[in-house]
Amino acid sequence: MLAGYKSTISIALGDANLRTAAVTAIAIKEYKEMLTNTTSDLEEHLQHIDNRLQELSRGTSMQDEDVAEQKRAQEEKESIKQCLAICAQASEHADQVRANVFEDVSADQNAHQVIISTLGDLISAKRVSAGVGATQWLGQMSDASLQQLSRDRGVDLSGRTAVERSMREQNKTVAKFEDQYGAGHKLS
Repeated sequence: MLAGYKSTISIALGDANLRTAAVTAIAIKEYKEMLTNTTSDLEEHLQHIDNRLQELSRGTSMQDEDVAEQKRAQEEKESIKQCLAICAQASEHADQVRANVFEDVSADQNAHQVIISTLGDLISAKRVSAGVGATQWLGQMSDASLQQLSRDRGVDLSGRTAVERSMREQNKTVAKFEDQYGAGHKLS
């Protein structure tokens, strides 16, 4: 039972770490394994306690020793239920944690690269490099922040190609000219 308590304490501490620290995907996987193993051990022990309580309650005449043991078993059962509740809560939280891992990321000369995750997700980037004049954005940000940052930097995130953007700008210039001076006539 002591091992079950120790594991539950480790799970509670691990859950606190997930909430406050950046952890790797491997650490999350190991934590979920520990949760599964501890929950299974606690459920097995709970079943053993339930069986013992049933045996004690079947006795026709209960002696003082049996009453005391039944009381201890009932207290232990309640304690195990609390441990299982802690495990269930930690499991729910662990299922919500996502980790985005980026490795060996590079941007060539004058490139523009964005590596982001949604707010609340974990992000880990290793061996990130950028060429001369390259711009890289790494981290967490909301969609609105990303759009504003893009506008501020003059970056079009709509997926348009440079040719499409150029044609659009040229059409704006022609429209402005036509509004001020008319359609004009081609000279032969």
